[in-house]
Amino acid sequence: MENITYLGVFLVEILSLFFFSRLLTQSIGRILHRLTGNFDQAAQLFSILFLPGTIVHEMAHILMAGALLVPTGEVEFTPKLEEGRLKLGSAQIGQTDPIRRALIGVSPVIFGLLLILVSLYLITNSYQSFYDSWWLGIPAVYLIFVVANSMFSSPKDLEGTIEVLCVVVGAFVAGYLLNLYQPIQVLGSLMASPVGAMIKSATIYLLIPILIDLGVFFSAALLLKRR
Repeated sequence: MENITYLGVFLVEILSLFFFSRLLTQSIGRILHRLTGNFDQAAQLFSILFLPGTIVHEMAHILMAGALLVPTGEVEFTPKLEEGRLKLGSAQIGQTDPIRRALIGVSPVIFGLLLILVSLYLITNSYQSFYDSWWLGIPAVYLIFVVANSMFSSPKDLEGTIEVLCVVVGAFVAGYLLNLYQPIQVLGSLMASPVGAMIKSATIYLLIPILIDLGVFFSAALLLKRR
């Protein structure tokens, strides 16, 4: 039961990162607009600030599409205003079935989480050498921040994902109602495997980007309040 609790905490942490990513990008955009007094200049600065995260986001689409044998086209990392929304980058993906489209759509979250967790694992397990090179902490924190706040998919990326998710949930509920399995037992077996240990560690590591987001959020709120 304890391990299943960790799974719940892990999902809540991902939702928290999603929530903060929306708030932070809006706050940072407002700060840059006030500093420059010009929307175009603010958009350029914003795109430069989040460029590493944008690269990870778009390349995740391309890599997942390649792995699923879906044709791809041009990749762009220049900001564009589409339907009143600032779009930092784009990747052309060919037509495919709903399942592969859904996997390609959520791939930035998968790759982003893996990059954050692996980076934090390497840092924490190389503490002594990292401590000796403390100046590496600044770019490490910056990269974790921009990736964590750039990895969530846009509405266009999620086209078809809702339908696939409904089918999966429907099959899960149907199996339960037909007494084909017990969800708690299935989750318990999953969390008792090495996957459970990985998720348990991930819940600890994800606290770091959440704390970074909290710090940036309150700092941005103070700046906006003072100006």
